[in-house]
Amino acid sequence: MKVKVATAAGVCFGVERALNLSEKALGEVQGPISSLGPLIHNPQTVELLSERGLNVADELGQVKGTVVFRSHGVTVDTQNKAKEQGLGIIDATCPLVKVPQNFARKLSDAGYFVVIVGDTHHPEILGVKSYVANGEFAVIKNADEVASLPPKDKVGVICQTTLKRSVFDDVVEKCKARFKEV
Repeated sequence: MKVKVATAAGVCFGVERALNLSEKALGEVQGPISSLGPLIHNPQTVELLSERGLNVADELGQVKGTVVFRSHGVTVDTQNKAKEQGLGIIDATCPLVKVPQNFARKLSDAGYFVVIVGDTHHPEILGVKSYVANGEFAVIKNADEVASLPPKDKVGVICQTTLKRSVFDDVVEKCKARFKEV
């Protein structure tokens, strides 16, 4: 059997950044440190970090000391609660995930109905939804679901960072055919 390893094997830069921030914190921060949920989708790495002192908390109430927000980001409410609890915060949200978060807020503030293309249960989308300040949004998986969206004059479309570009493009085209302003 011949085994080939891809030249780009490994983690994305957002996950690498989260790992680096956590490693740095483990060397510098005094007191307990916890990631809110597993830092990455790799149980072996999560276990190694746990052995070094990075606990995994299922909810914010379990965190004492410092919390690490993983690369998928967290909700606005979670960020606010962490501040209210006086926790140290290490925001390891991937800079690429911050893009749809920021667009969700800007579109919402400008009065757009926000169409979020992605998996409604994915941690990234759970966070992105919370940035829609006016609460006017829908999460859809693909262009076929555009027909189920409510009638709106102004629609802004954003998507999960891990989604195929072609899925996003198809949704945008269907929205342009259906809504006055996209």
